[in-house]
Amino acid sequence: MHVAIRALGMTGTALLGAGLMKECSNYFRGKVVDPPAWSVTNKVAFVTGATSGIGLAFTQSLLDRKCTVYATFRNEGRSETLRKMAEQYAELLLVKADFDTEENLNTAIAETQKAVGNRKVDLLVLNAGYFEKKANKFGTLEGAALAKSFQVNTIAPLMMTQALSPNLDKSDKPTVVFISSRRGSIARNREENYQGRLGYVSSKTAANSIFSSLSMSLTKYRILLLHPDAVLSNFPSVQPDRISPEESVKGMISVIESPTKTGTFVDRKGRSIPW
Repeated sequence: MHVAIRALGMTGTALLGAGLMKECSNYFRGKVVDPPAWSVTNKVAFVTGATSGIGLAFTQSLLDRKCTVYATFRNEGRSETLRKMAEQYAELLLVKADFDTEENLNTAIAETQKAVGNRKVDLLVLNAGYFEKKANKFGTLEGAALAKSFQVNTIAPLMMTQALSPNLDKSDKPTVVFISSRRGSIARNREENYQGRLGYVSSKTAANSIFSSLSMSLTKYRILLLHPDAVLSNFPSVQPDRISPEESVKGMISVIESPTKTGTFVDRKGRSIPW
């Protein structure tokens, strides 16, 4: 070997070294870019509540990963950013959907089924949520506001999952992601003495129970319950150190692409949250 290198001279040695480095680089680069088993790249996704915040950031991140994305919006006057994205990306298909009443939910389901047809859906992100003071502070509670909290935060995610199940069944690895909250954790709320959010926390707790149960019966699906962290959005928060929707979604996609087991309740860093 030493004789061969001497025969090549300095220039030949440099070329040989460069060639070996290139081959090694290509080898290890190939190992790095192998997509994870649960990759969201080049998939078909459906995202609810995509007008702003987490839903909008999820939509953009999935488009960046070459996905076809169906995204729901509620109010045309507040969905300008999403509509501009749809003009830019042919892969973004918008569905008007409101979930706040049984009638509106049924209409949303019909519009969803019309838009998706019999095409497959690989990833369902259930992000749409609702918060109102009259549903949360004891002493000023109103039944209609409480009912709306459960309609949007609990019933709608379940019914949308059921409506899209024929499409999810067409995927080799269907994934359902419910954007929950650590406030849906009974144990965590007692530990932190968290109060004044009765409608919100109870509707998230109920949904957690529903999707935990579904993870046992829908064995082909992987169902994840994700806490996005305290995010800068329209939702009220008492936490001072809130992160951007983009940072939150980046973490949650990492969890989705990791081998996290179905029925798991975790935060954006994959840390387990008690029920």
